Amino acid sequence: TSGFAREFAGYYQVLDASLIAATRCIPTAASGSIAVAADRRGWPVGWWVEALQERPVFTGSNPQWLAFPEEQSRASSTAALFASTDAHALRSRAASMGVEYLVMRKWDWIGWERWTDDAAFAPAIIYDDTETIVLALIPVSP
Repeated sequence: TSGFAREFAGYYQVLDASLIAATRCIPTAASGSIAVAADRRGWPVGWWVEALQERPVFTGSNPQWLAFPEEQSRASSTAALFASTDAHALRSRAASMGVEYLVMRKWDWIGWERWTDDAAFAPAIIYDDTETIVLALIPVSP
């Protein structure tokens, strides 16, 4: 195959080894939901996570890719969650949604750095392969 064909196929590939490994690192015994940020194109990559996990997944997406009102509502909630300005706001929104894990591509959205810098409410990084990162919202002691 030509270099162009490989580049073209690579651009449209969503599920890859990084996303599979990130999804597998989330404990199967955990009960909370997972929120997955849309990729840089607004594609709902959370559908792949939902296929690999047996729990509810909030999938971020550009609304143009969604046909059902419930999907659109969940995508809107996911966008609001990832737009949280600090770790305290993140935890509050996540708790109201029942979300315990966050999955995102590191280069698609770097707001996670603000959350991990917050000593009092920082989520735990449980997976980071320089492409995909998974954060766990471990309960904070009062």
